[in-house]
Amino acid sequence: MKLKLKYLSLLAGASLMFSSCEDFLDKPAEDAISVENYLTSKDNLEAFTNQVYGAFGWNNYEDKFSWCAGELMAGNVYHNFGDEGQFFYLNFNNTNSILANGYDGLYSIIGRCNMLIHEMPAVAKKNGLKEEDINKAKGEAYLYRAVCYFLITEYWGPAYIVTNNTNIIASDLASSIPLSNRASVYAQIEKDLNEAYNLLPAAKWGKGGRKVTKYSAKGLLAKLYATMASCQREIAGPNNYVCPDYKAYYQKAIDAATEVINSGVYELEGTDTYEDIFMTRHNKEILIALEMEKGEYGAGSSRQIQFSRSKFLNQDAESYGGEKGLSPNLFNSFDEDDIRKKACSYYTTKKGDNSPGDHSPVYKLYDGTEYVYWLNPGDFFSKKALSDKADGCFGPEARGAVLNHCRKFVYNKPFVNQFACEMTLPILRLADIYLLRAESKMALENNDVSALCSDGFEDISKIKTRAGWVNEAKYEYYITKEDDKGNIVEEPCSKDTEGAIERKVSDAISSFAFYTPDVKGEITVYDETDTLSIKSERYTYTDDLMGERAKEFALECQSWLDVKRLYYRNEEAAKGFLRERDRAWFYGIKLNFNGKAIAKDNFQRQRDIYELSKKMVGGTVQNVEPPVDIEGAQWFLPLPATVDKKDTPVDNKAAIESGEYKY
Repeated sequence: MKLKLKYLSLLAGASLMFSSCEDFLDKPAEDAISVENYLTSKDNLEAFTNQVYGAFGWNNYEDKFSWCAGELMAGNVYHNFGDEGQFFYLNFNNTNSILANGYDGLYSIIGRCNMLIHEMPAVAKKNGLKEEDINKAKGEAYLYRAVCYFLITEYWGPAYIVTNNTNIIASDLASSIPLSNRASVYAQIEKDLNEAYNLLPAAKWGKGGRKVTKYSAKGLLAKLYATMASCQREIAGPNNYVCPDYKAYYQKAIDAATEVINSGVYELEGTDTYEDIFMTRHNKEILIALEMEKGEYGAGSSRQIQFSRSKFLNQDAESYGGEKGLSPNLFNSFDEDDIRKKACSYYTTKKGDNSPGDHSPVYKLYDGTEYVYWLNPGDFFSKKALSDKADGCFGPEARGAVLNHCRKFVYNKPFVNQFACEMTLPILRLADIYLLRAESKMALENNDVSALCSDGFEDISKIKTRAGWVNEAKYEYYITKEDDKGNIVEEPCSKDTEGAIERKVSDAISSFAFYTPDVKGEITVYDETDTLSIKSERYTYTDDLMGERAKEFALECQSWLDVKRLYYRNEEAAKGFLRERDRAWFYGIKLNFNGKAIAKDNFQRQRDIYELSKKMVGGTVQNVEPPVDIEGAQWFLPLPATVDKKDTPVDNKAAIESGEYKY
């Protein structure tokens, strides 16, 4: 095999150099400085380890791969352009440049982590730094190396496990690094996270409390164990892994999640401050994140330019998000009072209105100013957008190609380089810990992914309640009237309408309410003296928990990992989830509008009416071109063409666990 080692030689030789940037990385006077001369204080050591948190190192992964794989493949976001669109269509090969960038980017971080684990300590110790501070730095590296290997194995399956750059280079072992199977990779991740847990402090620390803690490691262990426990069936080919005892691993996930929750180190943001998770810097809910900085290209995040609808959301600069929006299925799954709908998407509640004042909601931007989203059915795009016609359109913005646009991380933030915004991108937050615990409890209660389960209700309801769900009886109101044929009909109305009739739609969920096993929603209420073991509510994994995760973590690049855990347990259920996203649906113009045929190459970019429609091929409803083949979906990505490997995965689990693995 041939695995490029450009990311392994970060500290090879005597010239120990590194690059840094402003703010989180505390940029020194010079862009490059000798490590021996820099690692002379605790503060400098803390700044030095920030390179594994985001700036420069994570750019290749974060720029496109993270959301192409995490959101487009899951069908959360509608987008069909170029190499990016191939992820939406679940149809790509190993020459896709985004695959290579994501893969190389993760190994680049692994190389940096290895350097911090094996080479940094000697330099820091020589310069008189305390063992306690050196160990914390190593703990950070172990944790972020585990993050990288977790992403690699969940996206690509088997992986080249590289743990010691110096040893590989000095012993000329690069050409013999084995491709390790998933069991080996999971073993390496678990080992790294346990090392991180032992080395990191319990309390928040570092600038702004952004540094990872031992509970960051324990939280990722909960996710690892839930993932491993999901692997309950044989998978044909090299990607196979079956958990040796899925019940034991679900219990491990529950125990790890409970330890994080009970620690009190991390807290859920409130209903009113939910958007602070994505708009501000590191906050109290985030366990692990990428900390991207405003600066030169590569220092910060490109998420704002990639997802902003127009220049008005990207400091009057270019914007690539005019044709990206939440898929209709995901968008419509939000209740109107769910705060996450507004947090995830820019949308209007009034179709066809042309003045900003008639539209809601009004959105707060980074600097406190307000932005009003509206459809703006202009005659054409401005010259700076996608048309060669003269400048001019109705209102301040070009019309949108979709009926909602992505909001998370798009707040018109200032920048030096438009591809480098200051941003905290969560990898793991406390809401995930609650839902992972619920997922594990449900699986132990009933391992059928479609079964109604009551264990985990409290964890799920905690997240739903934060999002605006109110646990109380619901009512609808109507009036009766006579139609033109003399029939008495019901017409929905508001509560305050004269003559309104009240009808109870659902009861409040009593702590002593019991759902009958076969009918969700049928409630029998018992008094407090009843001796039965009564559960409060029942959820299903496939419909309720997966739906809740999709809404909670939309645009955070988690969704494909969630689909994968369902796939490990039940492939048909995972396919069903993807089908429900129904990528054939889109808001746009019909192929033939007012007798005028629309050329295919302009089909996605010159829409005149907004309606939910499907493309028709030979009278048969079909996906947008090319058809999305759910049956033939690639559950594991192909290794990039730049990685010339023909290896068969081998089992290195025992060597990794014993410390005998030499790479």
